[in-house]
Amino acid sequence: MKKLFVVLLMVLFVLTGCSGGGSQEETKEEQVYIVPQDGEPATLNPDAISDDFNYAIVQNIFPRLYKLNNAFNAIPDLATSFDVSDDALTYTFHLRDNAVWTDGEPVTSADVLYTYNEIIDKQYANANVFASVASMEAPDDYTVVFNMSEPDGSFVANVSWYGTFILPEHVLAGTDWMTNDEFSNNPVSCGPFKLDAWNKGTDVQLVRDDNYWGDAPILDRVIFTVISDPSTMYQAWLNGEIDEMVASYIPSTDLEGIMADTDNYYTVVQTWPSPWYITFNLTDGPFADVRVREAVMYGVDRADVSVKSTGGYMPVNNHFIPDNFVDAVNDDAAEPEYNLEKAQQLLE
Repeated sequence: MKKLFVVLLMVLFVLTGCSGGGSQEETKEEQVYIVPQDGEPATLNPDAISDDFNYAIVQNIFPRLYKLNNAFNAIPDLATSFDVSDDALTYTFHLRDNAVWTDGEPVTSADVLYTYNEIIDKQYANANVFASVASMEAPDDYTVVFNMSEPDGSFVANVSWYGTFILPEHVLAGTDWMTNDEFSNNPVSCGPFKLDAWNKGTDVQLVRDDNYWGDAPILDRVIFTVISDPSTMYQAWLNGEIDEMVASYIPSTDLEGIMADTDNYYTVVQTWPSPWYITFNLTDGPFADVRVREAVMYGVDRADVSVKSTGGYMPVNNHFIPDNFVDAVNDDAAEPEYNLEKAQQLLE
């Protein structure tokens, strides 16, 4: 099969490549997919700390109320739908009634309330998601109601992202997430996959959970293998020992040829909404004058910067928020086109 290749330069590309020794072979009974990571998770508890090395793993073994798809839209997960009151002060989530933990216990609204109350009370990593939540209640086993202290248009998106995975109350109640090593290393979960083995320092292996409520995964096993050296990771990908690569680990001299080789590689390109800002002291000094700030905007050739800094892979952004937030972009507030003469006039 084609090798999968992921290019991440604020843009995502993914490739797969035809070679005789790929790690997933259709002739094998077990369908295995191997994902490289340049670091090992600190824990498999998805909510206790922010951990980029566990995020790809825990998305496969724990549910959220809603989750983000590859277009960054919030889509149903444990909840099938939600309603918002006219004053935007009440969110009501309706849970699916056929989700079970890997120990056979049902997943209910009690698990949702337990998880979020613990995050708030113990101020775990993403407690700020619930800053506008005044109270929570569960009218029945499959309904959760959030009463807001003020409208929060980001609420659904935020509970669909980091640190808001639902955890089993019957397993964790009365324990400290930061010191519960049994759960951190071998969690009771609810997802399309479940933990099979964590070989510390080497890999984390997941297998398909046949009790999952949703569509059954095609794969039997997913292995997240730790390869900390970029050159070693790249060579492993070329050798068919791993099934995907992030482009930042591929030499720029090789990248264009790999992307052009569509017979052997499959590429996915995706723009990530991850802006980097340079800000100034707006209170004191020259940047307190709005004309100086405007001059900077006119004096920066953003298209040229984009081409030179990303090799042309990153499209220029035209607003102060990422352009791919299409529902929030206001073209009346677009950044100005490059105009050096205008910049000079403003400074004068």
